Amino acid sequence: LPAIFILILCVSFVSNNSFAQASITWDSVIEVSTNEFGNKCSRIVLNSSGDPMVLHGKSGNNAGLYLSIWEGGSFGTPIQVTPETNIYLSESEGPRIAVSGDRVAVSYQISGQWDTGAYVVMSEDSGLTWGTPYPLAANTTDDHFMPCIAFDGNSQPWAALKWKTAPTFEGVHLFNPDTDSFEPALNAGIATAGVPVCECCPSNPFYYDGVFYDVVRNNNNNTRDFWLLKSPDGVNWDEAIDIDPADWSISSCPASGASSAILSDGTLVSAFMNAPDGSRVYWSSVDLSNFTFTESARIDPLNNSTENHPSLSASGDWLVAAWERNSSGYDVMISVSDIGPEALSNTIFNVTEDLSGHNRNPSVVYDGEFIHLRSE
Repeated sequence: LPAIFILILCVSFVSNNSFAQASITWDSVIEVSTNEFGNKCSRIVLNSSGDPMVLHGKSGNNAGLYLSIWEGGSFGTPIQVTPETNIYLSESEGPRIAVSGDRVAVSYQISGQWDTGAYVVMSEDSGLTWGTPYPLAANTTDDHFMPCIAFDGNSQPWAALKWKTAPTFEGVHLFNPDTDSFEPALNAGIATAGVPVCECCPSNPFYYDGVFYDVVRNNNNNTRDFWLLKSPDGVNWDEAIDIDPADWSISSCPASGASSAILSDGTLVSAFMNAPDGSRVYWSSVDLSNFTFTESARIDPLNNSTENHPSLSASGDWLVAAWERNSSGYDVMISVSDIGPEALSNTIFNVTEDLSGHNRNPSVVYDGEFIHLRSE
């Protein structure tokens, strides 16, 4: 492929029976960017017009972070997001992007600067131009690692990250528009069992219906399971529930986080990799109206190959899941359902089996008409 990234558009997405067996037709692979602008840590989101934007990083020559925006039938020339060049470009732990109207925020870490090197940079015009980056903790001697960005209901950014070491806590930074800066970190994991969190598993912060949430992998004496944290104001994080019954025990950090989507009835679905019996992708669901865990299962319970890096998106009743699978080579799998996450196992497609090389680290968004899938 000449493309560094691929984008696959869904042009037919319909349920054809009561078991949500979906028929999907895929358009041709579309080039997002050339080698000049890199293929590291790419993420896909939709802008305020509903068009895809892909964040991607480059190391070596022409190092930095870039944003490619779909316009008029193709992706435009990549836009430099930040003047920083020494950005930490780990696939699991690298930069994140969030959108609220015309506001776009990107969070990233300066490599080697694990205390003061967490930053957020903002755009007010859907990614066309970018402001001066905000440090999350400019004057600290504690680790502030791997910021993950989100927006609240007032389109103000907030970030969750790994805060301090031995033990590591889940830190949350709120933005103060009066001082035009981020507030010091708050401990968001106080209601979890064991309190410390997995030291290098990325956060999954989001805001829904007036409430701040964060899905994190906990670390209770090396039991690494996922919890949903909840706060009414972003300051008081006194509610949390265990959403992961697998209870994986491992002494090292898996460096793999969760992805979440919310269905039209207010059901939260989170997907993540766990490995109590080999690395597999799981989903869990939560009734957000009463903050209760409902159920959890593997997306593909019959698969015995290594899986990782799930990505979820939802529109209305439809839920889309993408993840990577290694079976004599890496491919990207995708599954869809309009009757809840338990039906994801009914429709599983290998969407890259006809493409050459390894295809990994998918990122998916569904706009209600098209699935936009980015892979490397």
